[in-house]
Amino acid sequence: VVFSPASGNTTVQLLSPLIISAPGGGTALGFNSAGDVFNISGQSLTIGSAGFANDITGLGTFNGNTTSSLALLGSGPIGTLRFSGTQTLGTLTLDRTLSGLANLGTELNISTALNLTSGLLVLGTNNITLASAAVVSGTPSASNMVVTDGLGRFIKTFSTLGAFTFPIGDNTGTTEYSPATINLTGGTGIAATIGMRVSDAKHPNNVATVDFLTRHWSSSFNGSITNPVYTFTGNYIQTASDISGTETNSLS
Repeated sequence: VVFSPASGNTTVQLLSPLIISAPGGGTALGFNSAGDVFNISGQSLTIGSAGFANDITGLGTFNGNTTSSLALLGSGPIGTLRFSGTQTLGTLTLDRTLSGLANLGTELNISTALNLTSGLLVLGTNNITLASAAVVSGTPSASNMVVTDGLGRFIKTFSTLGAFTFPIGDNTGTTEYSPATINLTGGTGIAATIGMRVSDAKHPNNVATVDFLTRHWSSSFNGSITNPVYTFTGNYIQTASDISGTETNSLS
């Protein structure tokens, strides 16, 4: 599908579910300009076919809402996803094999589910925010995760007590999965968001010179929780990849 008006911009609105299969590979969806908009509305849009290399080109945007569904299938890099309007989807599914990845070019809010089947969702400088009821499905790994080694954060909304594991990692040199878990066990008046990203580097405030970890997590907090009680767990790579010196002596 190619957006190619004689002049100006084009807006396409879905009225029913659509699959853009691109079975021969190449460009599955091509935007002509930054003003082009693919309005998914409350429908389901699938781009790509399993086993075929295909991509999205151009600077146009997707416009969705809390009942919109976008699925990215195929293999290899698919390009950059940009969103306009409320920058919202109900469900995003990533199923890209053979070093598959998708770059996030704007902020994105997920209201129902982030389905990580295969591939990397690279945030860059942008945030992805999951609503309090939204879940992550799949089995995250170094080939199936959200990459947060830029300024963008994976943000989760909390409205009740409970634990959430951020399925994050880095793509700095070697691609590595290093999730972090926040377990909120106490507090009242919970209406907050917690963001997380990971860096494959020694923390700048770590003064150790011999024994230390070359990985750290950065969190953000917005909203309110009265008398919060929580624990944090970060999973580092238990090899020389993340450990400098002796692990038992390390300061993270």
